[in-house]
Amino acid sequence: ADNMDSDPPVMKFVDCNDATCSTSSITTPDSDLNGTSTVTNFGLSGSIYCPASIDCKILYLDEVGEATPLITFADCNDTDCDAPALQTVDPDCGTTASKDCFMDLYCPAADNCKYTYHDSAASDVFFGDCADGPCTAATQSEITIDSTVALQGGKTALYCVTSSQCKVFYHDITDGDVSFVDCAAAGTPETCAT
Repeated sequence: ADNMDSDPPVMKFVDCNDATCSTSSITTPDSDLNGTSTVTNFGLSGSIYCPASIDCKILYLDEVGEATPLITFADCNDTDCDAPALQTVDPDCGTTASKDCFMDLYCPAADNCKYTYHDSAASDVFFGDCADGPCTAATQSEITIDSTVALQGGKTALYCVTSSQCKVFYHDITDGDVSFVDCAAAGTPETCAT
């Protein structure tokens, strides 16, 4: 599980050793979610998916004290996720006044992750495709699913039946409704591009 501890904001990773998590190990994959400024009592968002018990991926809001917060992808290199490989997915998700960058993550395979998020700076919902395990910049492709969802809100959910059959569900504040996108019907199903 990932837990955003808000004072000071750090990311905690809990590795449960049994079904009830009665014993566990806790590590801190990212000890500074603020950046150079300080923010307290702020709701942080993130999503976790584990293609294998020793290979978890985490997508989370980072640098929240900055004027332009980031979305970071963490590729855990071991069971405890104590030294993950970090990659920026969006260098400008939100503003000082609006940091509602809600996201979801799904990995059909260890080297193939998909993600969705609401970018409150751009008022968009994005779909991203990572073609390797750590989601390096060279393998990222990203498209805009909806460019008018408003600055705040826009929570997203993602599920992939297969790598080319992803389903996206999100809250569209501007239209006052929820929307569903079937990537399998897109021109390029793997990346959800029309």
